[in-house]
Amino acid sequence: MTDSKRTKRQPLDEIEGLRQRTATPPVGEQGPAESQTEQALRHLLESADHERELIAYDIHDGIAQQVAAAIMQLQSYEHLRRTAPGKAKVAFRAGLEMLRLAQGEIRRLISGLRPPVLDDSGLVAALVHLVQNRRAGGGPRLEFHSDVAFNRLPPPLENAVYRIAQETVTNACKHSRSDRVRVMLTQEEEQLRLEVRDWGIGFDPAAVPAGHFGLEGVRERARLLGGKVTIHSQAGQGTTVTLTVPLAT
Repeated sequence: MTDSKRTKRQPLDEIEGLRQRTATPPVGEQGPAESQTEQALRHLLESADHERELIAYDIHDGIAQQVAAAIMQLQSYEHLRRTAPGKAKVAFRAGLEMLRLAQGEIRRLISGLRPPVLDDSGLVAALVHLVQNRRAGGGPRLEFHSDVAFNRLPPPLENAVYRIAQETVTNACKHSRSDRVRVMLTQEEEQLRLEVRDWGIGFDPAAVPAGHFGLEGVRERARLLGGKVTIHSQAGQGTTVTLTVPLAT
């Protein structure tokens, strides 16, 4: 399966997983859970809209600018290739370099959304890939520990857990000011547990203003999977984000 087919199929897989977990119960058995589910779906859609906006900014400020610069250089080449072959060659090489940069940016965006290793090798390999990429970018020292019995999980579950890990690791690296971040993935019977801990400045989870889609998205992704996220943080004592989710589909 190609990367483009995986990317197109993934939202359908995730929607089907959410549909199975939020199926409407028989008449007479409906209750407050329905309004909670509707609220969770609304928050998740808002979070997805926010993520699309960020992607649009990345495309506009990165790829689009690089492609525009490449077009200008190649137009210069076309204009100069007969009258000034030396300058034309410089413009041609510059245009190719801009296209190479754009190609690298496209790969970075695709990998950030859903790395191919997640489809090819599963959640554990994808988390290793996430940590290694973060290490390469500098910042705090990252550790990853895994103790699980499963090999693969249903695609919606793998994707949701990966996105939660991605968001929490990114937050820890950007905001915690910690020199160390630890990611632990463990299995406790039929439950999956993901813990991301730092030893940084900490914060008050209750004081986070509305509209911070990262934390809202983390909580709602977990809830729609039948799990929960707990955040323990204290000023000067760091932060621990823990996800627990059932493995049963």
